[in-house]
Amino acid sequence: MALKRVNALSWRVFRSMRTHSIHRMQIRLLSETVEGKVVEEPVQEEPKEEPKLRGAKTAHQFQAETRELLNIVSKSLYTEKEVFIRELLSNASDALEKARFMKVSGEEFIQAEKPLEINIFSDKSANTITIQDYGLGMNADELIENIGTIARSGSKAFVKAMNDTNQGKMESIIGQFGVGFYSAFMVSDKVEVYSQSSKGGDGNYWVSDGTGSFEMCNADNVDRGTKIVVHLKSDCQEFADKFRVETIVKKYSSYLQFPINLNGSVLTSTGALWTKTPKEVSEDEHKEFYQLIANTYDAPNYVFHSHFENVKYSIQCLLYIPGSHTEKVGFGRLEPGVSVYSRRVLIKPKAREILPDWLRFVKGVVDSENIPLHISRENMQDSALIQEISETLMLKVVDFLKRQEKKDPEKFSAFYRDFCSFIKEGVCTDYKNRRKIAHLLRYETTKLEKGKMCSIDDYMERMPEDQKDVYFIVATNRETALASPYIEHLMEKGTEVLLAYAQIDQFVFDNLQTYRQKDLVSVEKSKIDVEKDQNAESLTAEQADELCTWIKHQMPLKIKEVDITWRLKSHPAILVDHQSQAVRAYLRALNEAMELEPQKLQINPAHPIIRGLFHLREPEPETAAKLVRQVVDNAFIGAGLMEDSREMLGNINEVLTLLVEKSCPDVLKSSEQSKPSEKEETEV
Repeated sequence: MALKRVNALSWRVFRSMRTHSIHRMQIRLLSETVEGKVVEEPVQEEPKEEPKLRGAKTAHQFQAETRELLNIVSKSLYTEKEVFIRELLSNASDALEKARFMKVSGEEFIQAEKPLEINIFSDKSANTITIQDYGLGMNADELIENIGTIARSGSKAFVKAMNDTNQGKMESIIGQFGVGFYSAFMVSDKVEVYSQSSKGGDGNYWVSDGTGSFEMCNADNVDRGTKIVVHLKSDCQEFADKFRVETIVKKYSSYLQFPINLNGSVLTSTGALWTKTPKEVSEDEHKEFYQLIANTYDAPNYVFHSHFENVKYSIQCLLYIPGSHTEKVGFGRLEPGVSVYSRRVLIKPKAREILPDWLRFVKGVVDSENIPLHISRENMQDSALIQEISETLMLKVVDFLKRQEKKDPEKFSAFYRDFCSFIKEGVCTDYKNRRKIAHLLRYETTKLEKGKMCSIDDYMERMPEDQKDVYFIVATNRETALASPYIEHLMEKGTEVLLAYAQIDQFVFDNLQTYRQKDLVSVEKSKIDVEKDQNAESLTAEQADELCTWIKHQMPLKIKEVDITWRLKSHPAILVDHQSQAVRAYLRALNEAMELEPQKLQINPAHPIIRGLFHLREPEPETAAKLVRQVVDNAFIGAGLMEDSREMLGNINEVLTLLVEKSCPDVLKSSEQSKPSEKEETEV
C-alpha cells in the first residue's frame, strides 16, 4: 500500500511539472506575432450591441446538382464531426491573412483598430458555437460567390488575383477546395453568417439550414470581418462545451498564425516553432515543445530543424531524436512520432506515410503546403509525391546524424548503442537507400579495443591495397567471435574483421552484399582460403582425397561434400557456405520447418587429428568412426548449427573411454579384475 501511495504521489508531481511546463510555454508564445512585435494578451468580449437585420430577406436556391453536392459535403466527406471547428478556424485565419496582406500593401480599412485575431464563443444554454474574425469580410456578392457556391475557394481566387497583379506572394493561405465552411452542417440545423467588408458598404446576413437553399439580407451593427453562428443539433451539444472546444482547438489549430480566444480568454497564440528560422529558436523552447509533443519530461538528444524546397514542394520540419526509447525494454513497437501539418493546420497526427517505419522513434512536425491532401483535409492522398517527400526527409535525417557523429563522436556512440536496431532495420527494409543508411552502422573490430566501434568506411580506410573484400563475423559476443575457427587465419595474417553481435547483423550484411565496390564476405564462407604452408607436415593430396571420400561415406546424413583447406591452424575441420545461425533462429521463431540439410565440410590436412584419423581408419575402423563423428559434431558446434548438444553426449563418452583405455590400460584391467564374478554375485 505504501508503494502504491508513493507511485500515485510521483504521478501527481509529474503531471504538475508537465502542466507547469506547458503553461510557461503558452505564456511565452503569447508575446510573439507574425510581424515580430509584442502583443498584449487579447481579451475579446462579444459586442454589446448585437447585429440587427434590416430589410426583407431574399431567398436563393442552390441548383439541383449543387444541392446534392451540399448533402455529400455535409454528411459524407468528413469522418470526424469535430473537424468543423478546424475548418471554420482555418477560414477565419485565411480572412485575417488577407486583411494583413492588404494592410501591408497600403489598403485602407474600416474599423482599422480591430485586432487580427479569432474569437470563439460557446453557449451551452443557447446550444450554439460562434466563430468570429476581424478579417477582410465579404459584401453581398462575395457572400453569394464564396458561400453560396460550393467548391469555389475564395482564398484560392484571392491568391491568384494577387499573383496575377504582382502584388506579392502569399504563403500562409490555408483554403484550397472551397468546401470547409459546409462542414458546419454536419453538426447544425442552422448556420448564420454576419459579414462586413473591410472596404465598407452595408453589413450582410446569410442563413441556411443546409437543405439546399439560403436567405440573405442587410444587417446593421456588424463588425468588420465574418461572424459565424452554428446552431447545434441535439446530438451535437458537446460542441457547445468550452472544454470540448478547447481540446479540439489545441488538437488541430494550436499553431495558426493568429491568436485565438475562447469565451474572452486567450487560448492559443502564434507559437509554431517550425516556421521560424533555426537560429531564432532557443534550446529551452525546443525542450518545452519536445516535451509537449512527445509527452515526456526529458530533453531531446538531437534537434533537426530545417526549411528546404525544390521545384515540387517546400518543407518546414522540426524533428527531435529522443535520448532513449521503450522498445529496448520490451514495451512493444513504437508508434510513428511525426505529425503532418499544412500551413500550420494539423492534417494527420502520428503519420506513418511521412517517414519510413525504421525512423518511428523520431518525434516532431512536418509542415508543407504542397502535400497532396484529401478534399476533407483529414488525410494525405496516396501518391508518389508523398513517397518522394518521405525519402527526402529520411535522407536528410541520415545526413544530419552523420554530421553529428563528426561533431561529437562520443555522443553519437551513446545514441548508436540505444538506437542501432532501428538503423539496422532501415538497412534491411530499404533496398534502394540501404547503402546510404549503412553509413551510420558501427561495429567493433579485431583491431579495436573492446567497446570501441567504427564505421564500415573507417574500416575500409585502414584496408591494405591488396585486400579485396570486407570481412565480418556474427557471433554472440566478442570472446566467442575471437575464439571462432573461422577467424584464426585472418587474425594471424593481421587482416581486420568486423565483429557483429546481433542476429539482425547477418541480415544487414546479406542485404548490403557490397559497399563502396567491395564485397562484404562472411568469414564462414569458402571464398576465404590461403596457399599451402610448404613447411607444415600434412597429408599428401592423394591421402587427403582418400580421407575426404571416407568421411563423406561415414557421415552421409550430415555431410554432403568434403574438401581440404589451409586456412585452419588449431582446428581440424569447419563447415562452410552454410545457413547462418541468425537465419535459422529467425525461421525457428516463425515456426518454419527446421530440418537441416547435409553440409559442406572442410578439413585441415596438417592437423594431428586429421592425420591420425587417416592412419587409424583401416587398423581400427570403430575407433576412427567415433573420432570422425566427434570431429563433425565439433564443426557443427563451431558453425552454430548444433540444434541440441545432448545428441552427441554418447559419442563424447565413447571417445573419452577410448582415451582412458589408451592412456591407462593397467587401471582399467585392475578394475575389471576387482569386479565380483557372476558366481560370487549370485551367492551374495
